[in-house]
Amino acid sequence: RTLADRRAERRGTLPVQSLRSHGDRLLPKVMEKLALVAEHAAVPTLVVALALGGAGFYGFTNLDTRFSFTDFLPEDSPYVEALAILEGDFGGGFGEQTQVLVEGEIDAEAHNALVFANQALTEVADVSLVETPQGELPNAASAISLLGQLLSGGPGAAPPELLAAAQQVGLRPDLTVAEGTDVTPLYLALAEVASEEAARVIAFDGGRVAALLWDITTTAGDQVEDLRAGLEAAFQPVNDLGVSAVATSQNIIGNVVINKLTDSQSRSLFITVAVSGLVLIISFMIESRRWALGLITIAPVALVVLWTYGLMFATGIPFGPVTATLSALAIGIGVPFTIHIARRFQEDRRSHVDMDQAMRSTMRHTGGALAGSAFTTMAGFGVLMTSSLVPFRQMGQVTVYAIGLSLAAAVLVLPSMLALWDGYHRRRGDERIGADMGEEDSQVGAFSSERP
Repeated sequence: RTLADRRAERRGTLPVQSLRSHGDRLLPKVMEKLALVAEHAAVPTLVVALALGGAGFYGFTNLDTRFSFTDFLPEDSPYVEALAILEGDFGGGFGEQTQVLVEGEIDAEAHNALVFANQALTEVADVSLVETPQGELPNAASAISLLGQLLSGGPGAAPPELLAAAQQVGLRPDLTVAEGTDVTPLYLALAEVASEEAARVIAFDGGRVAALLWDITTTAGDQVEDLRAGLEAAFQPVNDLGVSAVATSQNIIGNVVINKLTDSQSRSLFITVAVSGLVLIISFMIESRRWALGLITIAPVALVVLWTYGLMFATGIPFGPVTATLSALAIGIGVPFTIHIARRFQEDRRSHVDMDQAMRSTMRHTGGALAGSAFTTMAGFGVLMTSSLVPFRQMGQVTVYAIGLSLAAAVLVLPSMLALWDGYHRRRGDERIGADMGEEDSQVGAFSSERP
């Protein structure tokens, strides 16, 4: 800009009058009118802002946490449509499997707990069931199901080695065993009579059972919260015995990652607000002996974070890897916006005895510049809202929310807080809040005698 202006000056083509008329343009005029909100409705504005912040906190605590790899395909893609039909009509999607890994010493008590856990799987949401002569059973490959299959034909059909082991451990019709029995011979017999099937679900170490696997056919898709909770509840008695039983799958791992990301990102956002506020408090304390101005400057940004989450909840945008990262824009953009307004108001307050005039000057100049910056940035990111890919569309929406709300907080909420703070100091008879540390008030008469 410096090089262009020097060239224009040499040519005599620098539009001096146009440069001087910045405050007469549309955005500066509109922003100056918004100063009336701080002048005449500061308290109602803050009440509404806080109420919306409460609504935003409610939205934040109720946000869905979701991520689906199919979101990165257009919604009208034949692949997405085919998957929806598979999940809706055939209950399996891509042949979804969920595993429960059991590790630890398998004694009689643990074996019985595993039998009851296998029975409890029939009550777990999204676990596929199969009809058998014994009733509905979970569609799962496991040592317990393998034992039941081999013994279901009766004594005449069961392998002799397995029958002998069953008698040795006192196996009951419901597949439980007598208390205090060593069940290792039963599992060794399973591995002997059905080596291939047993190798998939039983692991031995030194002749004893080291781990057992449940390979369960499920239909939860990406929504695995209920499935995960149900599996944990079914195998809780096993865990209570000191034997580890952990449910896992690609979708469950993805769900855990999203939940961890949610907790981490939310915690980081609020820590960032706190640290930014501390920096501003120290800055204003050192420069102006007005530490509370730092708190006033950061407070609207905290509201912007809540407002952004509230709008995400209201418009059905879930918390995911993309939106979790973008919500930080509420701070990255909101903090500079409020700093610009607060600092400019300090400067204008030095040169205007009347607070209203100082606020109008701040809104006309800095407010107009911020509005132009915000609207152009919102337009740039807003183009993403036309994308056929859900994550990009949500990215555009959240960015527009964060920038727009940051501007609203800077030109509506912060001026109202500054007006109330200024009035508080006037009533106390303090020097103007724009005065630097040690600066004498240059106006005639005490500051407290001035009434805008």
